[in-house]
Amino acid sequence: MAGEDPGGGSSALGQLIADGHGGALRADLQRFYGLDLADVWRGTLTPRRAWQLTEHLPPDSALAALLAGGPEHRGWTVQTHLLAQLLT
Repeated sequence: MAGEDPGGGSSALGQLIADGHGGALRADLQRFYGLDLADVWRGTLTPRRAWQLTEHLPPDSALAALLAGGPEHRGWTVQTHLLAQLLT
């Protein structure tokens, strides 16, 4: 999720959606910010703002879980991963 998108967030946001992460992204924007991803197409949320908010989602977000390998990673923070490593 990190990195600057020279297109103002449009291409990076589009790639996340094209990669099948649109549902998680939509849920996270609603859950954490009270925003609707569809507002990008309505013109009331800029792609740049949506992308910037996406870059700062917390580790327990649905998008972070998908990018880590799937929904079974939901709720796994850095601390949880470290604890699991200690126990294995």
